[in-house]
Amino acid sequence: MSSNGGASGKDSTPDMANVDAKTLNIEVPSIPGDVALCGDLPKESMSEVAGRFKSWIYMNDEANSFWFPEEIKGAGVEQMMVRKFPGPPSFPSDDQVSEILDALDKMPRPLMLQCTSGNRAGVALLLWLGKKANYSAESAKQFAEDEDLRFWRRCATCGPMRDWMVKKLPGLEALSAFQPVQGLVFQQLFDPESSTFTYALGCAETKEAILIDPVLEQKDRDLTSLTEQGLTLKYVVNTHCHA
Repeated sequence: MSSNGGASGKDSTPDMANVDAKTLNIEVPSIPGDVALCGDLPKESMSEVAGRFKSWIYMNDEANSFWFPEEIKGAGVEQMMVRKFPGPPSFPSDDQVSEILDALDKMPRPLMLQCTSGNRAGVALLLWLGKKANYSAESAKQFAEDEDLRFWRRCATCGPMRDWMVKKLPGLEALSAFQPVQGLVFQQLFDPESSTFTYALGCAETKEAILIDPVLEQKDRDLTSLTEQGLTLKYVVNTHCHA
């Protein structure tokens, strides 16, 4: 996934060697790989941590006692900004969401997202990934599970924030509509019973299609969907064993 107008890669991955990320509650999701998440950090650890990042977004009020801009700047961070992103009982406004997504688009990598616990930082990152990759709510849920994001799997009080985030992403029906792009017909399908994503790829010219990773019990649904689009199934591809 591209970030800041360029491709993510080894050069933009934060070097967390010799940093006790577990104790400091710092997460670095493998996707995009160049954004880290954290909560409040002790002042004495700030220089060591901040020196591994080019940019920093703080998601609380700048008057917060755990905001240490001088230490962050002194560690060599090129850009830092405050973008308030409240949590329950209030939630971010549309403008606040747009501001932080815009910042995530533009800030250089590696980038740190900091809030009080790291949970709202995870929400913001997942919203950004969802918008960039056109994730459905189900895709976002699967990603959060696969990455073992703290706000999704290990936070007993994050339910309201999780629910809010899911509502901000399109449902499966919104993404399932076939949208030809340069001759390609694409559809994402989901089977909740087996948590399997199925993909249909078709040619707008030949009207032939393939199904990738179909679920046997969803055969009628998949074939009906293809027929409704005037497509004929040509191949089925299984990337690994499914239900």
